[in-house]
Amino acid sequence: MPGDGAPSGTPAPLPLSTGELGARDAAELQDLLNGIRDRFGLSGAAYKERYFRRRLGLRMRRLGIGRYADYARRLEDDPEEYGRLLDAVAINVSRFFRNPDVWQALRRDVVPALFARDGAVRLWSAGAAAGEEAYTLAMVLAEHAGGADDLERFAIVGTDIDTQALERARRAEYPDDALAELDPGTRVRWFDGGPPWRVRPELLRLVRFRTLDLAGDRFPGDQHLILCRNVLIYFERALQEAVLARFVDALAPGGYLVLGQAETLVGPARETLRRIGNRERVYQRA
Repeated sequence: MPGDGAPSGTPAPLPLSTGELGARDAAELQDLLNGIRDRFGLSGAAYKERYFRRRLGLRMRRLGIGRYADYARRLEDDPEEYGRLLDAVAINVSRFFRNPDVWQALRRDVVPALFARDGAVRLWSAGAAAGEEAYTLAMVLAEHAGGADDLERFAIVGTDIDTQALERARRAEYPDDALAELDPGTRVRWFDGGPPWRVRPELLRLVRFRTLDLAGDRFPGDQHLILCRNVLIYFERALQEAVLARFVDALAPGGYLVLGQAETLVGPARETLRRIGNRERVYQRA
């Protein structure tokens, strides 16, 4: 049966990342997923199977492990391996002002409305990776503000399941590649040194980071803007619908949700959110 292992005395096969699993591999994978969920709280079933198997397979190959059951035992013997698995699964590719058209739309259609609000303004970068998106948002706000006093009521939280990425976000130091979308004036205005380039202190004061798993943790509420770009595409349809519904609940009336260019609304959220503009995935709650 394909994927059910090699004869005794021969090297174990590499883990299957694509294609149909045999009965033994499928059972071992399910046992592994159940163990990860029960012990660590990460629901691998929430991710699209092909994506999760591919990322899991990369981690197993690096360790020279060919069977899901053997990797399950590795997690039992070495709990720190779970953190490394999270690094492999998490989506941490980002840069400042990624997809510039999105930021132009925010400057035009969203940021002025945020400044027109009274009281505290809460903003959330969900799937923040190493912090580039959250700090980009801080730059956009600071450029729009008339002075430091105008920014005191703004608070940005960046969340991710990857604790190592969040530590990099808190350090706020970035290589040249992360700044590839920036013009020289923006680089000079908002960064010191380089490389690595360090985000200036006036932006650091606007942003904080914490761990949050979109598949199960409690969402922060009463948000005026939520950015969640290029994360939902890795989730199965049922989780996409559930997360979008929870985003709607987390938004303040009139709040905005921004998705990635390859993402769209699914499920009940379509009845609650209206699209702003024609091209970018910017939506507003009624």
